[in-house]
Amino acid sequence: MTTLTPRQLDRLFELVTNFLRDSPLGAPFAGEREPLYAARVLQPALANFVRSLDVHGLLVAGEGAGPPRPVYHLGLQFFPDITVHRQGARLIAIEVKYCRGFDRQDQVAKAMGQALIYRLCGYQRSGVLVIDFESKVRDADLFQANARQAEIAEISIIVRRKSGRLLTPHPNSDSGNAR
Repeated sequence: MTTLTPRQLDRLFELVTNFLRDSPLGAPFAGEREPLYAARVLQPALANFVRSLDVHGLLVAGEGAGPPRPVYHLGLQFFPDITVHRQGARLIAIEVKYCRGFDRQDQVAKAMGQALIYRLCGYQRSGVLVIDFESKVRDADLFQANARQAEIAEISIIVRRKSGRLLTPHPNSDSGNAR
């Protein structure tokens, strides 16, 4: 199995997170859950992008679209919404979470916890794609969060805002994976 060097993996992670942060993407339908949205919109778009990189053996899978292999932690199964593999190696896991309503902090905490579990259980990098339905994530808060997480783990925070039928990039949604 030919593995990616740490530098190549960092670059792949940067490209994937930049794609998820900046590319034109459709918004979730009313009542559509995260795994179904990921399978309908995110996984196919990311798969096309990854194919365009022309790196032999890179595959994108996600729950509902060629299911990812689960990770096990404390006897429980966790399924990332989107994954990137290469020749059996777990490279990148992305957790998608909607941020809305009264339990926004629980949604963000759950997403970050899942991203950490993916790192602990074998994915070399992980990310969280937060879809801010109410545009309540402040620029300064996102900037600070990206600075903090970049220091402690290879976990990226991406925030997109729902704007009608599309997702728009958050002004400060820096991929946070600069080393």
